[in-house]
Amino acid sequence: MGVQSTKNNKTNNNWLRRNAIKAIIILAAIGILTAIMKMPAKKREAPATEAPPVNVKVMTVTAQPELADTFDLPAVVEPNRIVMVSAEVGGRIESIPPEEGSKIRAGDLLIKLNTDLILPDFESAKAQVDRDQIEFDRMTNLVKESATTQRDLDNATSQLAISKARFEGIRARLERASIFAPTAGVLNDLLVEEGEYVDTGNPVA
Repeated sequence: MGVQSTKNNKTNNNWLRRNAIKAIIILAAIGILTAIMKMPAKKREAPATEAPPVNVKVMTVTAQPELADTFDLPAVVEPNRIVMVSAEVGGRIESIPPEEGSKIRAGDLLIKLNTDLILPDFESAKAQVDRDQIEFDRMTNLVKESATTQRDLDNATSQLAISKARFEGIRARLERASIFAPTAGVLNDLLVEEGEYVDTGNPVA
């Protein structure tokens, strides 16, 4: 009786010890899980995997020579307008001041014709105008004094008009003996030479 009671007590003590150990293990596991759940999300996340290294190609920059600011290209320049110059009166070419290919301005003298044959006619016509003007003035005064007829004054008037018209025609010929540039530009072609005779309407440049 006494021996069996002692044996039962030992059995009970062993069972209690095993159960206590199990309880301790379970409580420890619960504590660990609770601690993990309370940790911040960043701490619980697995560390990010580092990206693999990227290959980088290194290039050497070499200074290049400076480019020229200008360059030459073959080209042909065409004029936007071509003006033909012709003689307005006939005569022998006395001088050609500009050279072919030179730049000219509007009004520059291109060709001068000889005026030896025109000048005597010009002087004669001018003298005739002066005489007819004097006669006209005299007849005008005589008509006022009733010393002559109106017909004489009319004749003097007509003669003065005729002489003036002839004078203006000769003066125009004299002026046209000098051929001027009608516009500015380049004198591309000279079609005549000094000493050559040109007729009215002949192209000269």
